[in-house]
Amino acid sequence: MQFFSRIFGSDAKVFRDRPGDHSPRRRRVQFSLETLEERDLKTAIIPGVDLTNGMLTITATQYSGNSANVSIDPSNQNLKVTFNGNSVEYNPGEVYWGQVNYKGGLGGYDTFTNDTNYSNIVTVFTGNNNVQGGIGFNSVTLWGDYNTYDSGGGDSYIFTINGYHDSISDHSNQSVNGYTMPDEWLQYFQG
Repeated sequence: MQFFSRIFGSDAKVFRDRPGDHSPRRRRVQFSLETLEERDLKTAIIPGVDLTNGMLTITATQYSGNSANVSIDPSNQNLKVTFNGNSVEYNPGEVYWGQVNYKGGLGGYDTFTNDTNYSNIVTVFTGNNNVQGGIGFNSVTLWGDYNTYDSGGGDSYIFTINGYHDSISDHSNQSVNGYTMPDEWLQYFQG
């Protein structure tokens, strides 16, 4: 009995069936409902778009041909992410670091456009990608050949790997670093 008193409190009573008693007394539990506070839920969840701990990350969901655009919605000044034809908006205060990360598809042919003053870290693979950075700081890694990059006027640090025919806009506030690596090394950087 002490065991039940500890679990259910001192008011708990335990009833046992008595021989010959077909109607044991049982304690009835009363249920009640409480309302929850109002929640600010996003109207849309887009696969590949994630805002966690103030960091906005866009990760390709298709092997190739992904399209991502980050802009400011003029009607409400929210940060608008359009990814593969779907859109979601975030309050700019939710993106603490003022930065957008984009990781492209392994098959290339992706497009990433940053039409904001947010910085971006972009990594695209295999080649034939089109990247436009924002007017903030841009760190861009272009794997493969025939990629195009325009910083949009922002400071940029650009790594081109095996990009012999890459087209990079000519701005004075960017640094371009070209590397040649065996294609087998790509698997270590794709993560």
